[in-house]
Amino acid sequence: MENNKLLIKEKRYVIVSKDRKVIAKGVRRNRALVDVDDPENKQRILTYTSLKRAEKGFKCAWFYHNTTKQTLDVGDLEAIPVMITIEEIKQ
Repeated sequence: MENNKLLIKEKRYVIVSKDRKVIAKGVRRNRALVDVDDPENKQRILTYTSLKRAEKGFKCAWFYHNTTKQTLDVGDLEAIPVMITIEEIKQ
């Protein structure tokens, strides 16, 4: 880390469609399936600390909104591991 920049990396899990065109966003009580490339959607990406929790996120409860053009079912989604990086930048 140069110049005492803050750098954090954490492994998390996210819910996406198997074709990687849709991702789960929102908050726990207002979850939505959103197109990955939708520039209008500013909701946060739902992240989970474990694979089991992420899978429960779509196998045990469904989403309140589907803003995509796709009709999705449980079999169309999967939980995948991702690396979230937070890096301090100069303003």
